[in-house]
Amino acid sequence: MFTYLSQFGTEIGFSWEIDIWGKIGNAREQLTAEYLNTQEAKNAIQTNLIASVAKGYFNLLMLDAKIEVAKRNVLLNDSTLQNDQTAV
Repeated sequence: MFTYLSQFGTEIGFSWEIDIWGKIGNAREQLTAEYLNTQEAKNAIQTNLIASVAKGYFNLLMLDAKIEVAKRNVLLNDSTLQNDQTAV
């Protein structure tokens, strides 16, 4: 830190630092990485949500198909039972 005191009593201060270790560049890279991390986290959450909705939808379709099979089996059992009763 360099301080200059003029003859009129005003003080001016200067401070400088050589960026030997690359703090400025590292800070910029860190901010970029943090932004990308938040963007990637958002994308991951969206992808997970979409996958969950799709899985639920296909699970619902599968359950609807099982209900249809069960209904057809009930009709088949009823018709078989009626045929057996008429044969006796």
